[in-house]
Amino acid sequence: MKQNNKNSRSIKKNLYSDDKRTGTEKSKKQAYSAKKRISQNTTNTKKKRKKISVKNTSNASLKRAKNGEKSSNTTIPKKQIRSKGISPVTKNKTIPENVSKITVKDSFIKAAELALSEKHLMVPMPADLAMGSLLALIDKHGNLVSTAYYGRQKDKIGWVIGKHVNAMDTTFFAKKFSNAFYKRMSFLSSQKTTAFRVFNAEGDGIGGLIIDYYDGRFLVNYYNEGIYEHRAAITEAILKTAEPLAIIEKKRFGKNQDGIVVFQSKQGSYAKKPFNQNSNPKKSTHQNELPSQISEEKIAKNSHDFKNPTPENTSAENSLSKILEDKNQEFNTPEYHQNILKNSSDRFSTAKNEKNVENILTESAFTVRENDVLCHTDLIDGGMTGLFTDQREVRKYIRNNLSKNCSVLNLFSYTALFSVFAALGGASSTTNVDIARRSHDLAKRNFTLNHLSLENHQFITEDVFTYMIKMAKKGETYDLIIIDPPSFSTSNKGIFSSERDIKKLIDHAIKISHEDTVFLLSTNNSKIKRDKFYAMISQQLAPFKEFFLPEDYRIPHGSEGYLKVVFAKHK
Repeated sequence: MKQNNKNSRSIKKNLYSDDKRTGTEKSKKQAYSAKKRISQNTTNTKKKRKKISVKNTSNASLKRAKNGEKSSNTTIPKKQIRSKGISPVTKNKTIPENVSKITVKDSFIKAAELALSEKHLMVPMPADLAMGSLLALIDKHGNLVSTAYYGRQKDKIGWVIGKHVNAMDTTFFAKKFSNAFYKRMSFLSSQKTTAFRVFNAEGDGIGGLIIDYYDGRFLVNYYNEGIYEHRAAITEAILKTAEPLAIIEKKRFGKNQDGIVVFQSKQGSYAKKPFNQNSNPKKSTHQNELPSQISEEKIAKNSHDFKNPTPENTSAENSLSKILEDKNQEFNTPEYHQNILKNSSDRFSTAKNEKNVENILTESAFTVRENDVLCHTDLIDGGMTGLFTDQREVRKYIRNNLSKNCSVLNLFSYTALFSVFAALGGASSTTNVDIARRSHDLAKRNFTLNHLSLENHQFITEDVFTYMIKMAKKGETYDLIIIDPPSFSTSNKGIFSSERDIKKLIDHAIKISHEDTVFLLSTNNSKIKRDKFYAMISQQLAPFKEFFLPEDYRIPHGSEGYLKVVFAKHK
């Protein structure tokens, strides 16, 4: 013992020897080594305790699972559960019996797909499954991944609509619409633009369904038979979340794409009527009745009145956005349109069977505004309405930045709204070329609506390639050349495909341009990806500005919208 103490004193003496610098360094090293050993011992002890705790917890949980008892807050490791032959314990709600279970591949789950294809299925879809049926998409272990509805559209067979969805009823659609309307509040409160998209398929949570707003009228586009089966609930949901002048539906998956009026205002026309804010409509007798409406708030002077919730309060229980024409419009009560709401078979018959149809159809063509420019539109006649609202910001850019004293060539001009905006921006002349003569009548109407003389504006009914060849021979050139072709079209000149013929269009356009000419090239072909389209143009021209879908055309996060617009000049 004395010897040990002596050694200890000897060590201390050595540490504080005359060579203090060396002694200090030794002291530091020894202290560090001791601290490291203590730290390692503590860490090893904690790890051992943790392993024991996890082991005991897992074993206890497994015993409870085997005995059918509810587990505490402890989560059982899935691998261990499956190895023990016990069904996985998940937080998923019970899948209703009326919902078909469809097992999907891991690739579908990992990619977080919103559209279901045959390639995503582990087994084929049941042959007797009705269109519009709900599908519980499960993984190979039986866990619920998401809920979809069954509807065939091109190569797609289903569309994801949420995680736990038990019914596609009025309440379900009303909640979706309320959220979508809230996100367009800046448009709904605007008097400068009265035509825009209020619901954009997957971007708002329901693939195959698109709803456009035209100054109080709702145009509902159904892109597959599955979503069309729910049209009664969709129409009633619109009536619960908005007060439309009319609701028109179009079947985009059929040969006849004419609009059918399924709801009209009390007066039987689309004309603006005063709204009485103090009216107190009776509640609907629908089983999914929404609670009382929230208070109204004036958004802006002379604007529409809206049911305006806070961002946190956008559920169906607080129905959003009663879209009105003027603050004194007479409310069309449930008593008035009870015949439409009561019987879906009558309600969704052709417009010819409705009362006052002559009045509706004669006024189906009306005027809307886009950035204070008047535009003629028709929601009944044919698949198109006369106005492509996805090009709204492009037309505005042309008017404000590129038009002054310019000669404009508008190819595939349709209703010539690009040219109208250019003329309002100071263009010296416009030449509008389209193979459809009827389009020019509508184009002239748009010029007249905006008090523009037709004197310096030409409307040519001809194939665009034929016209450009003629102008090249004459040595004609233009300051702004607009090329906005359809994705696909047929005529007596043959078949046009934007994917194949874009380069050919650019070649001909260059021949009727000068060194300062600006080219607008646009495509709505979803098969042409953004990078590919940009590369196609860059081979011959120098792009300087791009546009994509505007904000009301909401798309899923990470998706690429169909619209690509590029402004370019000569290299």
